[in-house]
Parts: sequence; structure tokens; C-alpha cells
Amino acid sequence: KRVLIERRRQDEKWGVNQGNSQHRWLTILVEEVGEVAKGLLERDPNFEQEIVEVVAVAVAWLEQLHRDREDR
Repeated sequence: KRVLIERRRQDEKWGVNQGNSQHRWLTILVEEVGEVAKGLLERDPNFEQEIVEVVAVAVAWLEQLHRDREDR
């Protein structure tokens, strides 16, 4: 449920079809993973939200891959 809420938030902020390249998606995903690591190192009690964001970015990437295949 938290991932779906985060996906909606991302779509509202960035748009449904962001058109990112594969390299851009990887950069975004790695940046989010870095935020998880930072939260763990700093013992941030809210680091779990960063994990939700990692999963939501991965889902967004997959959604774009599927849209791109359908557009061919």
C-alpha cells in the first residue's frame, strides 16, 4: 500500500510518462538506494520510507518499460 501511495505521489510530481532513458532510471534508483544507506548510517528512524521510495522508483521504471513496448 505504501508503495502505491508513493507511486501516485511520484506521478503527481513528475508526470506519468517521464520518458527517462535506462541510464537515467538507473541513476535515480541508485540515488534512492544511497538515501537508504545514509538513513541506516545516521540511524534515521524513518529510513524505511527510503526503502519504499526505492521500490516505487523500480516500479515506475518497469511501468515505463511496459509502456515503451506497447508503443512499438
